[in-house]
Amino acid sequence: MSKKERSIVILLGVRVDSTPESSLLKRVEGWIADYRAGDDGKRLIFTPNPEMLVDASVDKGFLKVLNSSDINIADGVGLQWASRWLSLFGTIKDNQTVSNRVTGVDFSRKLIGLAAKNGWRVYLLGGGPNVASRAAKRLRAEYGEVAVKGFEIKADEGPGLNQDGQSWLRASEETVKKVSAYGPEILLVAFGHKKQERWLVKNRDKMQFGVAMGVGGTLDYLSGRVKRAPEWLRGVGLEWLFRLIVEPRRWRRIVKAVLIFPWMVIKESVGGR
Repeated sequence: MSKKERSIVILLGVRVDSTPESSLLKRVEGWIADYRAGDDGKRLIFTPNPEMLVDASVDKGFLKVLNSSDINIADGVGLQWASRWLSLFGTIKDNQTVSNRVTGVDFSRKLIGLAAKNGWRVYLLGGGPNVASRAAKRLRAEYGEVAVKGFEIKADEGPGLNQDGQSWLRASEETVKKVSAYGPEILLVAFGHKKQERWLVKNRDKMQFGVAMGVGGTLDYLSGRVKRAPEWLRGVGLEWLFRLIVEPRRWRRIVKAVLIFPWMVIKESVGGR
């Protein structure tokens, strides 16, 4: 892999891979090959977007979690804009920019496609009621022989507080055991951002898997529960607007991405002059 393909950009303290999708997929294939040959696996992929960078700027614990992954794909045109803006002011090392945007939804599908091609097992964990199992059923119908299993977290096991008052970070032993018993090459976790990343870092050494990825609302799309934006809107970076129209309750999250994030980037560019 060339130096350009392996370039890393630091945005508001978060490491972001500016790497072609094809190179990322080859890297994953190599990891899975090693895992199937007896390697311990447990590689992590996160999908930083503008909202997550805003949260990481005020939550240093979350910042540390994001930077502990093996790959951080740039999920959002906002990260591309931010890198270009900051490079103009010389506040990015070597003036590198995020040249490749890779959405979590699209990358998840590419991973599942590789799983179907190579005979890997895929485990879908989390989402709302029946979301993971519905997504697994649809994927098996779409990809044929791919081995996909979906598992929803019970109300007293998932993100939030358990009935005994313990934090969701102390994930139920049952959930961890189910993942390890399946031993998937690909583990997709949908607890919502911050929670899923923290859960994976907290429990990676307790589970057996090849590569795990925090996927947020991706299972909603894969299950058919939520319709995805038309391709032309995705192409111009306005998928967030479509999601806001479909799910207006997300407005607070959108404010972080389209108002607070740009303000923070501009503030950093001025401070770094």
